[in-house]
Amino acid sequence: MVARYAGAYSTLQDLSLLLRMSPIWHPYTQAKTAPPPLKVKSAQGIWLELDDGSRLMDCISSWWVTLHGHAHAAIATAIFEQANRLEQVILLDSLTTQQSS
Repeated sequence: MVARYAGAYSTLQDLSLLLRMSPIWHPYTQAKTAPPPLKVKSAQGIWLELDDGSRLMDCISSWWVTLHGHAHAAIATAIFEQANRLEQVILLDSLTTQQSS
């Protein structure tokens, strides 16, 4: 979020305001008075696209997304192909899969 608003916030007090307005819940935040969260519609690479079409640089995502980006074509294809073969097997003592054996 800082990347989106970097030009508009120049002081530490302004940055504090920005962080309090972020869509991340902070402990003791009053739900009735907090601003509404930003709604993410889609993502590609490092960018999140919001409902209004504006984009935010995703600097706090999970470690997989941080490494590879959102909507990585090769990863999406591999997940799709694996899901079509075998989604999940709980591996007990007597079960295994081709990939893990």
